[in-house]
Amino acid sequence: MANDQLDSLTEGPREIKLNSGKSITIRPFTFGSFGLCKKLGLTMFGGGDEDEFDADGNVIGKGEDDLTDDVMDQLQAFFWMQSQPIHDVLGAVRDGSWKDKVEEFGFDLPIHAMKELMSEMNRISAMATEAAVDVAPKMDSGESDKGAPGNS
Repeated sequence: MANDQLDSLTEGPREIKLNSGKSITIRPFTFGSFGLCKKLGLTMFGGGDEDEFDADGNVIGKGEDDLTDDVMDQLQAFFWMQSQPIHDVLGAVRDGSWKDKVEEFGFDLPIHAMKELMSEMNRISAMATEAAVDVAPKMDSGESDKGAPGNS
């Protein structure tokens, strides 16, 4: 990944215009963000079976009617967790009220902002995927370690 792409992923707060005169400000996508995505089941960031989405939120290769509630829920949850105070987000996750908070947050997101939100989601998802590193399991410490260099 080029350094400018990595810097873009971790840049400071980013304002997203919602075409209604309103905007939301989201935090940079971090290790904490990635971990929370996994905890909340947001598969758009490597948490499970992943679909590719176009700028309108449609799963690529499926019809428009396949824009599932899950996709909408993931969009709302992601922008809620990235735009609300961290203390409030973590508190709601800990006490189990995060789904209610996400639902309330959704009432402030105009439907015509979907394209802008999906574009931002795709930008962050692509950079997070590109920055991801696969870690291979440690070799079995049996016979196969013979001849391997020691730690210094």
